[in-house]
Amino acid sequence: MPTDNLQNGEEPKKKRLFFLMAGKSCPLDFNSVLVYSFLIYRYKLKNGMQQDAAVTRQQIHLGTGLCATRTIPTALEQLEQHGLIGLVDNRVFPFQPKQDWFVQYRNGGLKPWFARIAYFPIWIPASAKSSGLVPRVNALFFLIKHKPNQTQSYYAAKLGVSLTTVRTAIKTLRRLKLLSVSELRGRDLAGDQWQLWQDKKKRTQTTVRRWRLSQSDLFQRIGARLENGKFLYFFQIEEEPRQTFDRIVDWFGNKMAARGYSRTEIESYWSDVAQRFLIDESDASLHKFELFLWLNFLDVFNHAEKITLQSASAGIFSGTNSLGLLKRITSEAVSQINTAWDNHAHYGMGTCNHQWQART
Repeated sequence: MPTDNLQNGEEPKKKRLFFLMAGKSCPLDFNSVLVYSFLIYRYKLKNGMQQDAAVTRQQIHLGTGLCATRTIPTALEQLEQHGLIGLVDNRVFPFQPKQDWFVQYRNGGLKPWFARIAYFPIWIPASAKSSGLVPRVNALFFLIKHKPNQTQSYYAAKLGVSLTTVRTAIKTLRRLKLLSVSELRGRDLAGDQWQLWQDKKKRTQTTVRRWRLSQSDLFQRIGARLENGKFLYFFQIEEEPRQTFDRIVDWFGNKMAARGYSRTEIESYWSDVAQRFLIDESDASLHKFELFLWLNFLDVFNHAEKITLQSASAGIFSGTNSLGLLKRITSEAVSQINTAWDNHAHYGMGTCNHQWQART
């Protein structure tokens, strides 16, 4: 990665991804490794959530610079042949490769599989055709930056390209004055050379008020009743119970929205849950609803999403979300809570691990 500074003391922020370092037995060519690297990069950004990390061919094109009509379809075909990708709603997500296909970090044993693969960062070229900084040449430049003064055979093996490609790419990089003339080492970038790569898009601040599930009429009413000295489970946290209640409700709402649920569907789902518990009839029913929030919803939701993803991958589901399935699984959870409550089996349930606490 370039380390020289500009006059203001900072490098310009460039659009980048992490190029995976292929192992000796890797069966993929350069284009397939580049596409797979982009898929893993997205997968890491989304914390391994397949449905959130899945991308279209156009997104792959924008993230790699590869041709969307010829190169990317061929690369995806090779990845599919080797069992490295899956599809959901015509979007692509990665599967775990064989361990020896990519270089693994020595200390990565406890990390998720997608975080154990070694990589080096690259920037995405701005105009490959005019500059000659095509994907292979660009990747070689950053590999040399990462591992200078290696043999040309080493660079060819790590990129999955031929020695001839490496030799030609070195000539191009020296013509662009990106490599030292006397050794395989990157030169400091200066002047117009920064323009060879795409700038990272700046996120604009919006003044639109964000929707919060906790501010809906239903949860305002429930929260007020629970706050009035009637919390059973949320009082166990050091933070104010009502703040914790609002925070977890908002997190659940955002999680559902991220999986394709509309605001109307989210509010309708929670109204349905409240009706199932008959929360307006007694404090006990209100506590059972609180118990569902505290212990059950996250498992219920993740279970529905897992089944939906499996069905989509098998080509038997193409909807925008799993609302119907979620309601059916929720109905089963409600019945279990009602039974446990009637049998006084709910006591002590609040001591379970709270998966949401570290995530909200």
